[in-house]
Amino acid sequence: MRVRDHPGRLWRDEDFADWYPSDGHPGLPPAQLATVCVLQLLLGLSDRQAADAVRCRIDFKYALAMELDDPGFHHSVPADFRDRLTEDGRAGRLLDLALPRLKEAGLVRERTTQRTDSTTLAPALLLKDRVPHLAFGAMGGEGPPQSQVAMVTRMVDFGYDVQQAIEAPLRLMGRTWGTPSRNLTSEGRIGDEIVRELKRRGQPVQPVTGWDDNTGHAQAIRVDQRHGFYEGGADPRGDGAALGY
Repeated sequence: MRVRDHPGRLWRDEDFADWYPSDGHPGLPPAQLATVCVLQLLLGLSDRQAADAVRCRIDFKYALAMELDDPGFHHSVPADFRDRLTEDGRAGRLLDLALPRLKEAGLVRERTTQRTDSTTLAPALLLKDRVPHLAFGAMGGEGPPQSQVAMVTRMVDFGYDVQQAIEAPLRLMGRTWGTPSRNLTSEGRIGDEIVRELKRRGQPVQPVTGWDDNTGHAQAIRVDQRHGFYEGGADPRGDGAALGY
């Protein structure tokens, strides 16, 4: 709301002039749509929920400088705006425009402690028959894509349950952090014959303990749509837990 009260606002419609053709029917104010995207992210709203909030909620109308009787827009509009946002580095340019205006409004301070991500995270969602089947995520440098593929393959192709798929031995090609590496980090539970054969073929292998958090760790929830229950799993290499009630 403090951004809304500041004369400069976060964005102005002229900031988006090159996003749209100069002829045709007038569109919705792009500065409003950009602000809606921010509110969606902050509040975890779907496109339909965001459209409903713009139409019905006074706080949204105030933040967007809309009249109380403004009908808003169709819920498909934010998706089209996001498509435009992904082109030609536009998202970065909008951030560059917003930062000085936020500083001017006193909402961002310079030379203060900055919070940064402590590790890489890769959340994912697997669909089955077009409905959510598996929500899962992994962490660990260059490892998440590798451990995610391994975990899903174990469940889909080999019938593992969620916990079994997470606990199975991991391998990491590359690094978790630090110096780049072409070594294959291999947990000690992987058979010696496999390690010897990899080395024979010229692949450097770095053996580690049987359970090593340097290979990354994962969490997952599988949705059984047919029977109506959830199956969760947590990685003993990390500090998460799968709890239900």
